[in-house]
Amino acid sequence: MLGLRLSRSILFGLLLVFVAPRAESQTLVQAKKEEISIGYASPSGVFMPLFVAQEQGLFRKYGLNVKELLLLRGTGPAAAQMLVAGTAPIAALGGALVEAAIRGGGLIYVASVSNHLIFSLYSRSEIARPEDLKGKTVAVDAKGGSIELGTAVALRQFGLMLGKDVKAVYLGGPVAQLGALEKGIVEATTLSAPTTLRAKGLGFRELINMGALKLPYIHAAIGVNRDFAKSSPETIEVFLKAYIEAIKMVREEPELAQKAIAKYTAVQDPEALKGTYETFLPAFQQRVPYVLRESVQGVLQFSPSPEAKSHRAEEFIDHSFLERIEASSFVTKLYGK
Repeated sequence: MLGLRLSRSILFGLLLVFVAPRAESQTLVQAKKEEISIGYASPSGVFMPLFVAQEQGLFRKYGLNVKELLLLRGTGPAAAQMLVAGTAPIAALGGALVEAAIRGGGLIYVASVSNHLIFSLYSRSEIARPEDLKGKTVAVDAKGGSIELGTAVALRQFGLMLGKDVKAVYLGGPVAQLGALEKGIVEATTLSAPTTLRAKGLGFRELINMGALKLPYIHAAIGVNRDFAKSSPETIEVFLKAYIEAIKMVREEPELAQKAIAKYTAVQDPEALKGTYETFLPAFQQRVPYVLRESVQGVLQFSPSPEAKSHRAEEFIDHSFLERIEASSFVTKLYGK
């Protein structure tokens, strides 16, 4: 009888040895089989952790089969729509996620690297101060995107209302925006690095540095569809592990990061790449990229949607994936302390 109990104990122990790792590897295999596209909102250096993760094979390292990084029309609302439609179940974007979620899009933030606006408003030389934009036209990318909303927030600091005191035109992306400024079609435009550096090189004036204003707002975060989060939590976790390691690489390997920026922004000038890297580096200081509640609240506060006032920031944040990763000591082991 004693021998039978011992045999059962040994058998149970062997099952734990062989079955537990197999269950863990099964999750990895499932993630590997699932080919996905990952969206991003614009060709901006603020998304460099995403670019680095793809170029350095970090998604593949953690078992995620990423078909491509998908830039759809280069705007935040388009990236949010990718999440809603499932074209890209994970996307890097800003405040546009909240706007889509308010309208029933079923979207949430799972991470964020840039919790303040890091845009700049550039103007023609005849515009000497922000107040001079009254009655003038500003170019932005798309209605409801972070650039439009950021522009509205910034102008409000100087007593101006976008849409009332200052007209907005929607041109779809930074190339067209800067082109309109060059041709005199608009008096100003809001841009992100590296396009800001090109604007400066052309002699345009940095009228408002939004980064210096430290306005709490989601500039660059990782968003997912709620349904996808429920059906594929392991995919989100392996994505975030790759993303966290990419943040570490961005901080520690400037040349590698600048090379990734060059590929995804089509900028080759070494000074522009260095400037872009230095502009966004302060955003990547969190080892674990939690979403700041006050930054989501900033999106709600400045939202043009009347429905925004009835929502709370917590409705759009899910930290459970990052919390599990942090509890597993993954980040501690990654940094070696």
